[in-house]
Amino acid sequence: MKYVEKWVEEVAKLAEPKEIYFCDGSDEEAHWIMEKGLKEEKINGKPVFYELNQEKWPFAYL
Repeated sequence: MKYVEKWVEEVAKLAEPKEIYFCDGSDEEAHWIMEKGLKEEKINGKPVFYELNQEKWPFAYL
């Protein structure tokens, strides 16, 4: 097992996350994460990301 994977496993035992995801850094992954943050994932019932005016600022999110 790689050092990072071992560390994540140890921290996960303490934090008890719902899921763990290792990023690959691809453009497809970035789009998937943004969509998930806009539509699925919530913090206090509100989306993780907010889409800004795409005409003025394409691909810009808060």
